[in-house]
Amino acid sequence: MERLCAVLGDKGCDGIFVLGSTGSWHLLDERQRRALTAAAREGAPASARLYVGISGTGPEQSVRIASCAAEDGADVVVVTAPLMCKYSQGELAQYFTRIADGSPLPLILYHHPRIPTPLEVETIAKLSGHPNIVGVKDTSMDMERFKGLVDRTAENGVAVMQGSEKLIHEGLKVGGAGCMTAPAPVE
Repeated sequence: MERLCAVLGDKGCDGIFVLGSTGSWHLLDERQRRALTAAAREGAPASARLYVGISGTGPEQSVRIASCAAEDGADVVVVTAPLMCKYSQGELAQYFTRIADGSPLPLILYHHPRIPTPLEVETIAKLSGHPNIVGVKDTSMDMERFKGLVDRTAENGVAVMQGSEKLIHEGLKVGGAGCMTAPAPVE
């Protein structure tokens, strides 16, 4: 991890996202997550923003992981909806609010279509008013949805990031803040 982050930094990558949906975070215990976060911070240039996934089995675990990520050098944390069950949008709003309230780092919401409960645009718009929620990563591949996110969160200054490599250009054209893809985020 340290070597990979150094290579990405040397190639001009200004942001690195570890423990995301392709990072097998659900297979790792908290000690392993901490080791990967610390290695990423060690290898990445000081100027590169380090994003760390904190998704877990509940808001308490995610907040605990966020606190560890802060200690280990993360700059921003990223969280998905819970993996196992379907939730109402109201329940999701409560879930993310609890994490945002407890996280010592700024939080990015991560909408991924493989998660059982979609994070709807209206729910994200409401959550975007939380002072600790600073962004959204959307991997829906739906540009109408993405544009809706940009429009509905703009007044709160939330950065909407494209999660699909194929749609980076289109995302920027409609006002997206950048991209956060599987290889590495770019701002």
